[in-house]
Amino acid sequence: MTQIKLRRDTAAAWYSENPVLAQGEPAIDTSTNGLKIGNGDTAWRNLPFVAGGYPTPNIEYTGVFGGL
Repeated sequence: MTQIKLRRDTAAAWYSENPVLAQGEPAIDTSTNGLKIGNGDTAWRNLPFVAGGYPTPNIEYTGVFGGL
């Protein structure tokens, strides 16, 4: 029987190591259950999650600042 294991680690470890994944190499963030796939050039922190994980927040303030 063949067993395939994906590279996996915690969010803190991925952030600390910040490796460049090989092109097509999948890796799992076990803290968020997020999946990233390498392109051979981009370090972990700059790769988007393709599934799960925490998305980059898109924050837009539409209110009025007051009291300044």
